[in-house]
Amino acid sequence: MGFALPFAWANRKDFALLSMMALKALVIGFILVLSPAFYYLNYGVTSLIVQSGQSARAYISLNRLISFIFDLNQGAIVGMPGLFLGLLVAVSYFAVKGKYAAFPVRKILALLLLYAVLVVPCLSTLNFNSGSNQFARYALWTAVPLGFALVELYRLLPVRWRVATTGSLVGAQVWLFLSLGSCFVGGGYLELSAYAKWMLRHVPSHYSPDPEIFSERGLGRDGNLRSDNTYYYVSRGHVMRVLYNERAGALWFPSCPQLAATHRGEAHVDRGWVYISPLHGQCASAMAAGMHAVRRDLTGDVAPALENATFSKIWPACKLPSTTGSDAVSCTRQAVVGHDKAGYLTFGPYIHLPAGGYEMTIHYLSQGADNSGAWDILAGTNVEIDKGDFVSTDEKQGTVRKVFTVPGNMDNQFYQFRTFFNGEGKLTTVDVGLKMIQPDKINQ
Repeated sequence: MGFALPFAWANRKDFALLSMMALKALVIGFILVLSPAFYYLNYGVTSLIVQSGQSARAYISLNRLISFIFDLNQGAIVGMPGLFLGLLVAVSYFAVKGKYAAFPVRKILALLLLYAVLVVPCLSTLNFNSGSNQFARYALWTAVPLGFALVELYRLLPVRWRVATTGSLVGAQVWLFLSLGSCFVGGGYLELSAYAKWMLRHVPSHYSPDPEIFSERGLGRDGNLRSDNTYYYVSRGHVMRVLYNERAGALWFPSCPQLAATHRGEAHVDRGWVYISPLHGQCASAMAAGMHAVRRDLTGDVAPALENATFSKIWPACKLPSTTGSDAVSCTRQAVVGHDKAGYLTFGPYIHLPAGGYEMTIHYLSQGADNSGAWDILAGTNVEIDKGDFVSTDEKQGTVRKVFTVPGNMDNQFYQFRTFFNGEGKLTTVDVGLKMIQPDKINQ
């Protein structure tokens, strides 16, 4: 730009134009370097976020870009449907009427480029499900170039098309505000929106959000995305969508082992995460509707052959998956009436047991009525071996001890030892234990 100024002196009009362009370029350049310069002068780094490890280029991906704009929980389109619908109507005018020459290509491309410059850094954050209500705040901040693009197109439209564009924009935003209560289900960042739930119930294979959004909003807990977990969504007694990380190994889903061989397509997203959907009716589930997770490193144990008769293992309650309650002292898990909903305080560990005799033990504490909870032994997905109720122990440790047999025709099943909180009183699961016993002790 500076080299062109002397040659433009002969034509004062060109000189003035180039001078203004140079001034604008200098102002824009100053604004762009102001923030990193401030941090460098004061903290010795150009970005505190990058320095703290909360941002990484590896997280930038096409899937995250799509999620940033179109995710049904926090995408830009959820919070600003009017803007996108208005742009669609405005662009349609030039296509429908064949006004291609009148379309401001360079200005729109420049604004889209600016939009990309603003959006791409947002994709690098490790905390993508970042605690926003209704939709991501970054989606709002970065949408300014799209607003300018709509204004640029709007001024070129005839009256009728302006009315249609305005009506679309205002109508979509009014619909949004009127539907917040019913469509956003509380609007918290740890809840799946009604739109997302509908997709997971009816067309799950077409919904593959960012893994962090899927796990945190589905389970209702922040910061729980682990590569050694398998996440699955249950609706109407069937598993609808499964998420696992192939970098941790092949799909391991003990409640539906046939899923690894046969399923309805795969969607590979970021950092090794893969979505799959079971075939219709392929994976029945006794779990409550909603999201669940099972951890690979807590499962897959196989008891030794019966003749060894030395197998013994204890699983602390806080290391087992659950659907209710919270971790308590000494790696126990606790549920309290009025604070926690009814559900499985612990389930798993999906252990593969050869035929033989076993003794299961559950250490627990119960306060209040004797119906505060129950236990059961489950083979496969729905074969109940035994069950019982927890009796009140007045906050002293109690023990459930049950001897059972794995017959030869069921030695290829995964077994669970579950504890269930009924929503009454207070129940604490301390641990679940299992050991092999000699055949002559099975009926003692």
